[in-house]
Order: sequence, then structure tokens, then C-alpha cells
Amino acid sequence: MTRAEIPARIRNFVFDIDGCLAVDGEPIPGAFETLTALRDRGYGFVFLTNDSYLSTAAWQEKAITLGFDFPDLVVITAGQILVQLAADRYPGGKVLLFGSEALGREAEILGLKLLPTERGHEADVVLVARSPSFDYDDMTAGLRALRAGAGFITSSMARAIPSKGGPVPGTGATTNSMAFASRRRATIAGKPSALAARVCMQIAGFDREQTAFVGDDVELDIATAKRVDAFSILVLTGATRVEEVAALRPLLVPDLVVDSVADIPGMLWG
Repeated sequence: MTRAEIPARIRNFVFDIDGCLAVDGEPIPGAFETLTALRDRGYGFVFLTNDSYLSTAAWQEKAITLGFDFPDLVVITAGQILVQLAADRYPGGKVLLFGSEALGREAEILGLKLLPTERGHEADVVLVARSPSFDYDDMTAGLRALRAGAGFITSSMARAIPSKGGPVPGTGATTNSMAFASRRRATIAGKPSALAARVCMQIAGFDREQTAFVGDDVELDIATAKRVDAFSILVLTGATRVEEVAALRPLLVPDLVVDSVADIPGMLWG
């Protein structure tokens, strides 16, 4: 591959974290050097994760722990997009939130009013994020809120997420339990929605024509880029194996495939 394979118009990068910049809590070899090279050559970059459990501040700290201690580093989470979208659509609104206390605090900072489950029927909007404690009573409260006309937004439709003991239900499973019962469909705030891409670029101040999305999961990272017609780069250090690339559906085919983020600096113009 040559450095010309990343178009000269690309000046900014949106990086996924897990599987792209780090695997199992360890940085990908060459990832720090890639980010340093981009910064030194005047490129912009942000991190975008589909996680909705940790706060934005916690993810900033996690990025530093991984060794990505860059001044003014911006980490954008699906949880952040979720509560920002709710605040924009329902300013000062009553929220039935299924998610972490950290995400609840971010919602309150934006002026949203959190409701207990017993008052869920009063909600203006139901927000669904990663919620390991979600139970039947929660599902009932969500169902009643949705039947009463509340809005419905989820951070992700992931079916399952990995854990040390094996896969556990993802946010999509929680969301679908209420969607099925209420005959409602949730707006997706995180990847692979076009909304995630647009909000991310808005927060970062990036122009779509000049931005490349980089990630390891074609159904999340590449699909996100495709939905806003942005340049997409697939790395083979995570969810997608090289032998799978040839069989991808057209809507999931990346513009560029690289072994690792470490390859990116050698593919830039200038």
C-alpha cells in the first residue's frame, strides 16, 4: 500500500477504541506513534466509543491509562450522544433512564429530570443505555411510559457484549424487550447510526468531506461512515478477519483496509 491511498482531502480521523486502538486493555502496537504522527502533522482526531456505561470523564481517564495522554483529547461516547439528543429534543424533560449512575449525572447536568421507575409513566422520553441491573419491573415501567407516548431513544442495538465469563446481553436486548412489548421502535443514538456520526463530527468540529472513520467492526464503524458518506478505514486487529472482507455486502465495504492503525501514517499525503 502507498501513502496516497488515504485521499489528500482527509484532515481528520474518528477512531474507535476497543479493537482499533486497544485490545483487552492493551494499546495496539504503534497506536500511540500513529496518533503522535497525526498530531505533529496537523491532523485532527477524536475517539468514538459505543460504550454507554462509563462517563465521558471516565473514558478520558481510561484513554490516558492506555497511554493516549494527548492535550485536549476528545473522547465521545454513545451515552454522551444519547443524553445530548434527549436534552435537545426534550429540553428540561422528564426522563426514564435505564443506565448507569454516571450517565444519569450527565443527563442531569444537561437539565434533564430523572424519574424513578414507579413514576415512569410521567416520562417525556425513555432512554436505554447499558444497564446490567435491568429487570422485569424496569421493563414494565418502560412499557407503560412508551404506551403513554414517551419518546424512545437507545444508545445501541448491540445484541451481546463480551465479558471475561462469556457474552452478556447488550443494550439492544434491553431495548428490544420494550420495543416488542410496546410495538415501538427506538431511535439509535450510537453507532452505526448516521446520528452518531453527525453528532460526533459536530462536537469535534470536523467536516464530513475531510473526515475518515477508523474501526475494526464493519457493522458498527464502517456502517457509521457509510451512512454519512464519509471515508472509512477498516483495521484488522479486532472484530473483522481478513478472510471476511471479500464477502462483505456492498454497504459494508470499507474504502481502505489496513492491518493496523500503525499503517496509517505511511499512507498520508505530504
